[in-house]
Amino acid sequence: MNVTKGNIVRLLTVYVMTAFLAACTGGGGIVGTGFQEAVVRGEVTGLGKGVTVNGIEFVRSSDPGVSETPIVLAFENVSTGNEDALRIGMIVDVSGSYDPASGKGSYTSIVYSPELRGPLDNGSVDAAAGTFTVLGRTIQAGAATVFDGIADMNELAGRQNQGLELEVSGYLDAQGRTQASRVALKTAGFTSGLVQIKGAITDVRSGFFSIGGVSVATSNATFVNMSAANLSAGLVVEVRGLLSGLVVSNARIELKSSTSGASTGETIRIKGVAAGPLSGNSFVMAGPDGTLTVTTSGAVFLKGKSPADASIVVAGARLEVEGKVQADGTLAARQVEAETGRTVGLAGDLTAVDVSSGTLVLNNVHVRTDKGTSFRDNRKPQPVANLTLSALAPGDHLRVEGFLDENGQVFASQVQRFDSTQVIILEGPVTSVDPAGNSLVILGVTVTTRPGADMIRGLTRYGDFASLVVQVAPESTVVKAKGTIEGSIFSASSLEIEQ
Repeated sequence: MNVTKGNIVRLLTVYVMTAFLAACTGGGGIVGTGFQEAVVRGEVTGLGKGVTVNGIEFVRSSDPGVSETPIVLAFENVSTGNEDALRIGMIVDVSGSYDPASGKGSYTSIVYSPELRGPLDNGSVDAAAGTFTVLGRTIQAGAATVFDGIADMNELAGRQNQGLELEVSGYLDAQGRTQASRVALKTAGFTSGLVQIKGAITDVRSGFFSIGGVSVATSNATFVNMSAANLSAGLVVEVRGLLSGLVVSNARIELKSSTSGASTGETIRIKGVAAGPLSGNSFVMAGPDGTLTVTTSGAVFLKGKSPADASIVVAGARLEVEGKVQADGTLAARQVEAETGRTVGLAGDLTAVDVSSGTLVLNNVHVRTDKGTSFRDNRKPQPVANLTLSALAPGDHLRVEGFLDENGQVFASQVQRFDSTQVIILEGPVTSVDPAGNSLVILGVTVTTRPGADMIRGLTRYGDFASLVVQVAPESTVVKAKGTIEGSIFSASSLEIEQ
């Protein structure tokens, strides 16, 4: 499949309609089940034997026509054959084929282009709210955001006036913010140079337009999928060019849309974040390239792979939608699926590490690492510059952010070592609840509650365990427990529903 930067379909999964018709009629191409040609757009969640995107494990295609450098880093204009160039949390376009039944696939190309690359705006970090701005664009970080090269929002706040250059992957939501899947520190002391910004145009004037907090010069610009005459407020564009002061020049300007190049009648599969519940038979979802209106009159609702109803569509819910693009740009959904809880967070003392298998044990949870895992040492006064798994030892105080993979194993996106503290955290999807025993199970660990333990969901505080757990859906709801470990039992001083 020949994919160029000008025609990459920037969706999670796009099925070409001709192939779709062939599958239905029994003609050439896709017939029934088996491998399907597709462009898959989503987050990198694993690097090992290949590249895992949206739960599909892709290895490089053995077809003789495939380039020896099929991985493209678009911002740097670099092509490579090294999968180590990719990182957990990057949103990529994978061209190739895969088998839905096995979750295996092969790729002919992988293209990565960040949503934002540029300087952190001075004084813009609100660590409590999880927000900051880059080039005037608001970024929202959350529990599932992977930090690379920087510990967390607190460190970002402490360094926000150092001219940090950041790279951000994520989704454009209905409020114009970028919901971050990955935030990476690239350099410090950035004042000018190549930047990239995606978002809606706010103002057009002679020779310039505004996006975020910068002006883009249209002279000497290269336009993709549009011309200068098409520029108007509200259009979503991706701009790459040279920043000097608050002006971007010598820009490459590419038009984006919620369906990003898919034509009327094509069947697409896209992942995003719901802006709110259904209104009538439709809702708005934030996708990689802007908001999309989804109609649901003919849709089936799923939670994971189990039947559900329209109540899964709530503000902030991560959804995957399959349907047909309509002439008015909306998506007529055939299926709406809610992503079940996969976020994992751990903090505590390391009890075991096995370098040969790439695993560690923290809070009685077995954690898998691979070459995509980021390691960072935050101990004072002399942290290890290039921390690795082999440098860890039982007793080290660690913080782990990660997720459950498709096999239910805990995978670490990031492992950080800190000076010893008394904070013990166990965060993940709840697998079972025992209301009578005031306990629940998180990541295979039994969590009991102490008398007077805090029970929290957002701004709501519950008076007892029973009031909290009616809000918990096993295999879906993520709960953060803080407390202590005694043998195999986690004794919680607080329980907080995260999603």
